[in-house]
Amino acid sequence: MKVEIWSDIGCPFCYIGKQRFEDGLGRFASKDKVNVEYRCFQLDPYAEKYPAYDVHDLYVSKHGGSREEAKAMHKQFAQQAKSGGVDFQFDRIIPTNSLDAHRLIKFASTYGKSAEVLELLYKAYFTDSKHIGDADTLADIAAGAR
Repeated sequence: MKVEIWSDIGCPFCYIGKQRFEDGLGRFASKDKVNVEYRCFQLDPYAEKYPAYDVHDLYVSKHGGSREEAKAMHKQFAQQAKSGGVDFQFDRIIPTNSLDAHRLIKFASTYGKSAEVLELLYKAYFTDSKHIGDADTLADIAAGAR
């Protein structure tokens, strides 16, 4: 069975969904018959590589509401993610354009490493506060894929 998963690195729901899918797949009796293919999708192809705002202001500019409401919502996302073993650090996220990160995932797929690189990118972005639009950061992530 082939499963295609479309996601963007900057999407918290995609990261939570990936974790939940992999957890379920790990318990599936026929998991060895499942071929998972990660596909790239940019939520905002026009996002700046080096914006002058944080993730809370980014949310407000796209969806409205107040900064306080965005922070409260991000706190709820973080609590939801923590139940799946993911540590979101919304106050430290560095928003960026994800195109180069998606290019890295595509390149990694030629070596059978797309899932590993995707996981490293999600962790770098949401937990470790790395700039995933930066070439040096991406090179470090690529080097970390084994």
